Amino acid sequence: MTAVMSNLRRTAKTGRKFSDEEWQLRVQLAAVYRAFSLYGWDELIYNHKSVRVPGRPDQFLLNPWGLRFDEIKASDLLTVDLAGNLVDGPSEYGANKAGVILHGGIMEARPDVHCIIHNHSIAGAAVASQEDGLLPLSVHSLMNWDMIAYHDFEGLVLDGGEKVRMNAALGKDKKILILRNHGMVTCGATVAEAFMLSYWLERACQIQLAALSGSARPRLLSREMQELVPSQNKPGAGIDWEPGKRELEAVMRKLDAIDPSYRE
Repeated sequence: MTAVMSNLRRTAKTGRKFSDEEWQLRVQLAAVYRAFSLYGWDELIYNHKSVRVPGRPDQFLLNPWGLRFDEIKASDLLTVDLAGNLVDGPSEYGANKAGVILHGGIMEARPDVHCIIHNHSIAGAAVASQEDGLLPLSVHSLMNWDMIAYHDFEGLVLDGGEKVRMNAALGKDKKILILRNHGMVTCGATVAEAFMLSYWLERACQIQLAALSGSARPRLLSREMQELVPSQNKPGAGIDWEPGKRELEAVMRKLDAIDPSYRE
């Protein structure tokens, strides 16, 4: 449980204090970890999701390397700087080096990105391993078709120089990075946006594997549709709310009914 003290929250577990704004982001990010576990998109203690600390753009929240996604609570999240130094959080668990390089590197290069989600779901890793990558097979794949970039496999993300090449692939405006033979990365201005980008991408990959598993020849959507659908999936063009906001709230209600401890 948590208690409000002035404009700060103090967790009974640790006595650490957080602003209301940071606490809200911690709860949202913890919910994303739990959702990935619920949907079967987690992988033991591996993969990582992050969000910048409000008012401190050179610091971000990251999962402790050792906890399963279904265990993570808002107060468990580590605070690290862009270089990977632990600023605050449970000292018994450090941060995953690959996570620090990937997340810190993107946040350093892209001030517009506040939340990053990386995962190795079976469907996502399978599509990342196909020569043509994501195909324009479904509305799910086209929802954010104009935001997709690719980065070739270079081994485990442990070389600091790789972040330069990943950032070059992302450029200034892409929000989805398909790591070939590896997995997926989505970048959002909010936790909700990054989560929804991941959700649509995962669905698209699942549909692609299903479509390619049959004997029938899959029908690819036209270039006209590849341009039309992303333009329709924008605020002001049929979408009248913050990207992913209602969807993440719906997922959090589901999590609350199952196990609300992620809010602690």
